[in-house]
Amino acid sequence: MAASSESLPVTSTSATAPSSGPSSCRVLAPSPESFELAGQWLRKGKLVAFATETVYGLGANALDGNAVLRIFEAKGRPLTDPLIVHVLDAPAALALTRLTPPQQALFELLTTKFWPGPLTLVLPAAECVPKTTTAGGSSVGLRAPNHPAARALIAAAGVPIAAPSANRFGHVSPTKASHVVDDLSSQSHEILVLDGGSCDHGIESTVARIESRDDVSSPSAIGLTVLRQGAVSVSALREALHDSPLAAVPITVLHRTAKVGETLDAPGQLLVHYAPDVSAYLVSADRIRGSLPSEGEEVQVSGAPRPLSSVVLIDFGGQMAHLQPQALAYFDLSPTGDVASAAQRLFDVLRNAENVPGASCIAMFDLSKQASEHAAAVHDRMFRATQGRCAVLADNNLLLLS
Repeated sequence: MAASSESLPVTSTSATAPSSGPSSCRVLAPSPESFELAGQWLRKGKLVAFATETVYGLGANALDGNAVLRIFEAKGRPLTDPLIVHVLDAPAALALTRLTPPQQALFELLTTKFWPGPLTLVLPAAECVPKTTTAGGSSVGLRAPNHPAARALIAAAGVPIAAPSANRFGHVSPTKASHVVDDLSSQSHEILVLDGGSCDHGIESTVARIESRDDVSSPSAIGLTVLRQGAVSVSALREALHDSPLAAVPITVLHRTAKVGETLDAPGQLLVHYAPDVSAYLVSADRIRGSLPSEGEEVQVSGAPRPLSSVVLIDFGGQMAHLQPQALAYFDLSPTGDVASAAQRLFDVLRNAENVPGASCIAMFDLSKQASEHAAAVHDRMFRATQGRCAVLADNNLLLLS
């Protein structure tokens, strides 16, 4: 029997809905009835936001071009930015792609190792995949999520689900249902939000494209290009290939900082992305100083210094803890210096930081040099959130570098 919304447990959205009118988001607690209703919505071409192990996704039927278009409208996302399609397993993914034998061998190795999980594989798209989903390209990103709510939703819908992050385009990614409501409650499309709690990883999936040369059927004809670093590290990918018949397959890591309007190979390649509503800057360990630069010292400063009393500090491992009394607000992504914990908290902390009253800007500790397999992926989010802008902390001021 079809589920009725009146019989479902609903979480109030009044705390985060805009005052100008009713919220377009209906937050449901996970249950068999809510998954059944959400599956119906997807089959009818409507939108459903749901938790994954990485971030919350805003989903539509991936095979319905009109439904997928609603994702772009709700987010304000440019049509040049492709979507990731979520499936239950490898056989479901194979129905959406066209692979050569060497590509399939690498696909099977990687999906056996990492699926279900936070690895997206970009593959040649089958004809059934709408161009809206692929941003007009010939490839499609496919992933089997590991979150129980995401898997229950895919099973209930009976269709593959195209889903980018469930937020305003370019804003900080959502890792809680409340983040989704904060960002999307005032847009025109009604959205069911399945509240799956906080996301485990806190940063998006790794996106890797399986490359192949035409008309060549040996393993040496393929390669793996990492288009976006994420929750599966590059070292984990290398290790998976190392002791396999595909050990000779090269892995290339692409670092792209595109502008809005350029056609993208994968999500997360724009220079401005994951960005808070308050300007943010990176501060490395060698730029935390006791005094202002002296005359003649080569430091290119842009604009007037920002007093720490107007700056929100986002620390890592207590590197800036001595400045907490002078700062407007202070957060530490991981007081113990654990990069995986920092990844899980990054987006939630950024959202808290942008909402601190009176904040002129945010200064984040740059953890790119930390000895962790996940440091590169976390730094990528920080770099794009700050647009690559850096600053110096000195004499209770933040100096913005030009």
